[in-house]
Amino acid sequence: MFDELIRDVQTYSAEPHATASEVFHALVTAIHRARTELDLQRVPRRGKWGSVTARSFPEVLAEVFAEAIASNVQKGSKSSSVRDI
Repeated sequence: MFDELIRDVQTYSAEPHATASEVFHALVTAIHRARTELDLQRVPRRGKWGSVTARSFPEVLAEVFAEAIASNVQKGSKSSSVRDI
């Protein structure tokens, strides 16, 4: 999945030489900016290997991250945004 994201950035952005570390940094930055919006209490314990909760853990975490980022964007957070440059 991460390789696909990197290829998308390289293919569809103006920067064909974007690196994995830059894409990873961008993702972590987006989540970090939204950390005050994270509702991590919604994330259940992983549970035993192979259990339903263990398999769904990354998906639930992704949903919580996405909702926090969306909420942060709606609130107009622009901390150290490129739009300010």
